Amino acid sequence: MEGGADGRGVEVLAAPVALDSHLARTHLFVNLPLGVTARRLSAAHHPLWRLLMPHGDGTPYINNLTPHTLLKPQGDVHLLLPTSREAQVAYVGGVVTTTRFNDRFPRADLAARGLLDGATALHHPYREDALAHYDALHDFVAAILGEYYTCDADVVGDPELAAWAADMAAPAPGGAGVRGFGEPLPDGTAAEGTIRSVGYLVDAVTLLIWTASAQHAAVNFPQVDLMASAAAFPLAVRAGAPRPGAPAPITAWLPPLRVAARQLFLGAFLGGLVHLPLGTYPPTPLPGGWFRTGRGARAVAALRARLAAIDARIVAREAAEEVYKYEYLRPARVPRSINI
Repeated sequence: MEGGADGRGVEVLAAPVALDSHLARTHLFVNLPLGVTARRLSAAHHPLWRLLMPHGDGTPYINNLTPHTLLKPQGDVHLLLPTSREAQVAYVGGVVTTTRFNDRFPRADLAARGLLDGATALHHPYREDALAHYDALHDFVAAILGEYYTCDADVVGDPELAAWAADMAAPAPGGAGVRGFGEPLPDGTAAEGTIRSVGYLVDAVTLLIWTASAQHAAVNFPQVDLMASAAAFPLAVRAGAPRPGAPAPITAWLPPLRVAARQLFLGAFLGGLVHLPLGTYPPTPLPGGWFRTGRGARAVAALRARLAAIDARIVAREAAEEVYKYEYLRPARVPRSINI
């Protein structure tokens, strides 16, 4: 992980995990698209609204709460990392404003890190489980949207969808400011703010749902095991690396007891709560359930069956694991939205 002094002799190690992979690339990545969805799409009629909004349950609330709790001046993040609040805000803002949407698709991300082609023999449970979730969700999204968009012309001819896509790419405060959002042109560049095909629409919606569910679970829930122990995973070390002839005891690196205790509490709290499991949708008396049609109800049932199969595969795989079990992406433990 990256390290950098904060001006007080403290080496910051965990900012890429806590502020980048978690806060910026999950919480904030889906936050503004939820606002665009609420503003631009009809809650009563548009299938994209019904598809996306359940995967935002609790997200605006928790994101609005965080600056006044974890990220407040002298709050937990400052205590644990501990950089200045201004530096934390600048760091997160830089990640949010420079990350390109089309680079976030899981296979593109894994390939960029050398973990896809040529690495298939490597035992990598995150890769296996994350892609299994993405593929299951992709088929589900395709089934739901396929009832309304039967061809690319249906996508191009939807004025609400066009306004939604334009706002996704438009700069804040008027739009979400999602950099690089838009269907790639033949030369590979994105025509920002445009969707021209059913294929790209399904890909984009799947990425938002996957990020709000499986990807957030992958970066949030390990906190209860991996980050709760300051000795095993200090969020920051308090001394420079030992030099030849001047060894430093490990205790000089580690945080004081009150900071370590706070890290234990926070990791257990954030990593120990699961609400609204993936595959569930708000109850409704309408025929066809949340998606209002028989085809929608069948798509939900198929998604649940697919998730149950993924869960069973992970349980079987990890039953033979004696050292460290990777069960953070068991579907039974993956919430449908970022609500913690």
